[in-house]
Amino acid sequence: MKSISRNRVKRNTLNSLILWTFIVLYPIIASIYAFSPPLLGIAAFVLIDSIEKNDRESIAMILVYMLNIDVNFSMPMFLSIFSTLLIYTLIFPRLSVFNHCKLCIALIVVAIFNLLYLEMILLYSYIFQEFILDLDGLLFAYFIFDLMMVFAL
Repeated sequence: MKSISRNRVKRNTLNSLILWTFIVLYPIIASIYAFSPPLLGIAAFVLIDSIEKNDRESIAMILVYMLNIDVNFSMPMFLSIFSTLLIYTLIFPRLSVFNHCKLCIALIVVAIFNLLYLEMILLYSYIFQEFILDLDGLLFAYFIFDLMMVFAL
């Protein structure tokens, strides 16, 4: 019985180490290779799910990831976190209708996050008269890739 619990602890520690490595290294790789999607929609859903489960380690990981992506992609700082919390407070409570379908909730949250994040970037650009991003096919591809990644959750 003790070996099972030790294996579980080792596995959880290994999973945490792999996730922290991904969180630190992926934004660096994504900033070098422009075709690597930022996966912010997935991160937003995982953050909302972690808040619901009160999982502090996952919350810390996702917050670090989102800040790292914002910095590496030269986006307004805390915009992804603000957008996620806006969805969590205004939209997520109304999704209790889909309580039995976690995939449906994930698809809706990822789609709404991507659209809200795009709108917030455009609003930020308009208010401060800064050019932040170019709306092209790559942004649409990121959106589609985020939605496809929901099925991997």
